[in-house]
Formats: sequence, C-alpha cells, structure tokens
Amino acid sequence: MRNLTLYNMRKAHTYNNNAWFARAGRFMREAHPIKFTVILVVALNVIFFPIQLLLELEILPDYQFRPEPLDMLKTDPWGLFFSAVIFAPLIETLLNQMLPWFVLRRFKTVRRHRIIAVVVSGLIFGALHYYSVVYILITVVMGMVMMWAYIVKYRKNPYWNVVLFHAVWNGLAMLLTLLTT
Repeated sequence: MRNLTLYNMRKAHTYNNNAWFARAGRFMREAHPIKFTVILVVALNVIFFPIQLLLELEILPDYQFRPEPLDMLKTDPWGLFFSAVIFAPLIETLLNQMLPWFVLRRFKTVRRHRIIAVVVSGLIFGALHYYSVVYILITVVMGMVMMWAYIVKYRKNPYWNVVLFHAVWNGLAMLLTLLTT
C-alpha cells in the first residue's frame, strides 16, 4: 500500500485537475463541428447572461464610443446579415486567429504556453470591436474563445470550425435583436 503524504495528495489532486482539462480538450477536439459550435454558443451565453442582465437593468453602466453594428438592423438588415454572418467571420477568423497563430506558434514559449496566443488574439479582436466598454470586454473574451477553438481544432479544419462558430454567434445576435426590438 502506498503512503499518501501531503505531497502525494497534492500531486494526485493536480493530476486529476489536469486530467479533467485534458479529457475536455480531447472531447472538444473530436467533437463534430456542429456539436462543437453548439457547446461553445451555449457556454458563452451562460457566461454572458449576467452581464447582459446587468446592462438591461441599467445596473452596469456602459460608455458608447460609436454606434454598434446591430443598430443598422432597421435600416439595412440584408447588408448587415451579409457583413456580420458571412463576410466578418471569414475575414476576422483569418486576421484574428489564423494569422496570429501562424506568427506566434513560431516561438517556443508560445507553443509551450498557448495561453499567450489566446490572450493576444483576444486583445486584437477586442481592439477591432471598440463600440463600447462592455462590448470591448465581451469581444476580448470572444476572441480568446475563438483562438482557443482554433488551437483545439488545429488538426481538423480550424479555420472553418471557427468561421462556423463566429457566423452562428453573429446570426443569433441578429435574430435576438430582431425579436426583442
């Protein structure tokens, strides 16, 4: 029988946490693109729901820098649909996930600590979406999730997996805005 000292117990606890993350990563890596997208959309809606609720109840102030793209929904819905659901996911995935990963993975530190690439990509994505303070924070998280998705799916069409997720996310945002206004 093995002696479980405090050191061994900590080591076993750490191993179990790492094993859980490894299993979750393998599950998402092997998941079908539609299943992958649904899981990410549901998880992010759960994460962003409290923020949206605080904004709706006007508990959390938000400072606008310029009009949000969804404000164009009443004037040009088809143009917004084309740009937000088709054009933006294609171009933004190329510029915010594919290109940074192509450049950053050349560094040994980034290959070892992929969180660096995730954070850099999130900051770039948030900087390009400077409509309001809360919008920037949300898009930083979105950019980080999309880069994580790109890295997780790196061997299985990462570009198209992230484009699909991004298109579904933008399409749902447009649909919810149409339904609530």
